[in-house]
Amino acid sequence: RIWTDFLWFRSVETPQVFTIRWTNTILLFAVFFVLSVAVVLINLLVARRLDAGKRAKNKQQTGLFVLVSIAVGVVSGLSAINQLDTFLGWRNKTDFGRPAPFFESLDASFFVFDIPWWRFVVQQVGWIFVFGLMAAAVYYFMRANSGSIKIDPIQLQRGQMPQMQLNNPFNAKAQSHLSALAGILFLVLSTWMVLHRLSFAFSDNDALFT
Repeated sequence: RIWTDFLWFRSVETPQVFTIRWTNTILLFAVFFVLSVAVVLINLLVARRLDAGKRAKNKQQTGLFVLVSIAVGVVSGLSAINQLDTFLGWRNKTDFGRPAPFFESLDASFFVFDIPWWRFVVQQVGWIFVFGLMAAAVYYFMRANSGSIKIDPIQLQRGQMPQMQLNNPFNAKAQSHLSALAGILFLVLSTWMVLHRLSFAFSDNDALFT
């Protein structure tokens, strides 16, 4: 695909377009990959530090944290690549030279180029923090309930269910950590709602603005 695109752009004498598109593709992937890895990994490390009094740290656990963070980062980066055209439109936008209806302080181009891009950015950041919250919550749950399921082969042979006793994984420190993440998510959601409200000022039909 990459080589085919390069040959095509070169055949129409626009190799700079190929360079611009792939440079920005790599940039998008790198930015959201790094952001996702940082958010998820930091929250997992914070969760472990808050829970450090129970068990000692180990390298295998750190390696698992890194793998989970990288997996989320790859998904986030690939999702960002799909918004390449939206990003390029925002980055190279040109003012239309006329104010937007109902928002005379804003140029009409704001609703065509800025709104779509920033809605994606806010939405993506929200999902990143959702994964960070989920990863931390799963960690707290697994640490609090490791070994809570006891399997006795004799009981299984008799048709009895394994013994299970779940503990409350969310102590005061865990609740503070997860509450902080939830607060960030609400801020992100409120920002997205503001952008979503502005998006009602235009439509995709023949008329640019409703």
